[in-house]
Amino acid sequence: MPNKLVYVEETPFDPAGMVVTAHYDNGTSEPVDTYSISGYAATVGTNTITVTYGGKTAQFTVTVEEKQLAEIAITKVPDTLHYVEGMTFDPAGMELTLYYNNGTSEIITSGWEVEYDFGEPGIKTVNIYYGGKTVELAGITVDARCVTKIGILNPADKLEYIEGQPLDLLGMTIRAEYNDGSEEVLTGGWQIVGFDPNVIGQQEVTVHFGGQKTVFTVTVRAKSLVAIEVTHMPNKLVYVEETPFDPAGMVVTAHYD
Repeated sequence: MPNKLVYVEETPFDPAGMVVTAHYDNGTSEPVDTYSISGYAATVGTNTITVTYGGKTAQFTVTVEEKQLAEIAITKVPDTLHYVEGMTFDPAGMELTLYYNNGTSEIITSGWEVEYDFGEPGIKTVNIYYGGKTVELAGITVDARCVTKIGILNPADKLEYIEGQPLDLLGMTIRAEYNDGSEEVLTGGWQIVGFDPNVIGQQEVTVHFGGQKTVFTVTVRAKSLVAIEVTHMPNKLVYVEETPFDPAGMVVTAHYD
């Protein structure tokens, strides 16, 4: 018989070790090597092999077993190996090679399952599962989520002030952009630098948030006197003729715009 009688599907028949002997009607016999072989389909189950020589045949059987996945390997890494905490793993561009116990292999670009944790910064590993086998994709970098840019989305309702008036940011919104590609609209929570209510003219006000900054301009004009009022009468309101006026105790208050 051949050396090999058990095969894995899709594996070719190997006659090595097989000896075919021809028997003649004169009582002699001899080994021959110009025979033909048929019946092997490399399909799972029992395959009956027929050996033909000189119009005569002999048969034997071999067993063909189902091929099994022996190993998986990452033969092309994903396009993205750098993430921000909270992001979802993107396998685009990744290829897995499947190696079978019959010596064959195939490349797949989908159909696997993954397990990972990008919940905090660090160097991470993604576990990839297929057909009961596992392979690790190591060295994934996960950065902390942070603000990369801010800008004025809507300016404050009030951009012109009179000397001495406090800054009023009612109506102002800020758009913050993050390194994971997301955006956020802010209505507060920032810090303001650069406004002085007592400095006349245009002022550049800086908004700080998340380590980033943006600016806007306000105008401060000088205050104007609109009225005066005696808010405390003088101590002396009754005089004798030829006595000079005495303003002691009198308070005059100036009202500005």
